[in-house]
Amino acid sequence: MMENLNIKVSNISFNQKGEQTFVQLRFNSTNGQINIGGFVEATQAEFFAVSSSSDGINELARQKLVELLNQPAE
Repeated sequence: MMENLNIKVSNISFNQKGEQTFVQLRFNSTNGQINIGGFVEATQAEFFAVSSSSDGINELARQKLVELLNQPAE
């Protein structure tokens, strides 16, 4: 089901955590049954590898969301 979500990144921000810069991708999605919004984090390398197209950035956000949702509960 997650593969079918149409993720749209609406905001990109670069933030510092200690010495490391990370990219925060704020997104929203709807597929008729599910509405979801929030943000995911990516490394600069991950972001710049796909930053030449909006489709690539949206797919990175979707992949990061899937990873986040598949993490075991703490």
